[in-house]
Amino acid sequence: SGEALTQVPLTTDYPVVIASIENLQPGQLEDGTAIGTAITTSANRLRNAPGRSRVVVLLTDGENNRGAIDPRTAAQAAAAVGVKVYTIGVGSEGMAPVPVGRGLFGLRYENRMVRIDEPLLTDIARTTGGRYF
Repeated sequence: SGEALTQVPLTTDYPVVIASIENLQPGQLEDGTAIGTAITTSANRLRNAPGRSRVVVLLTDGENNRGAIDPRTAAQAAAAVGVKVYTIGVGSEGMAPVPVGRGLFGLRYENRMVRIDEPLLTDIARTTGGRYF
């Protein structure tokens, strides 16, 4: 999305996490892909979390096109507080149907150009000690 949202606080209550994911709706947040904002928000949530490791899994279908925080700068900040980011690029390159909201008959889709910025996702993972998939 074009903004970051903590849908569920840190928890091991998996049924709550699954229910929250199932309740996500296209169009709830600003359109776009704000990778730097997502990394910064996630790392901030995890920086004081208990446990031996702090990991963010960044699943994205695009390239950074929103947000005020540069993704590489966000990756450096995450690494500085001990957060590893594993990046996953999903989807197909080129024109693809993208959910844009709900209509009378369910989800509405529009064909949009999709590009996955693999060099960026690789840099983010490498900077933080994670991996790109």
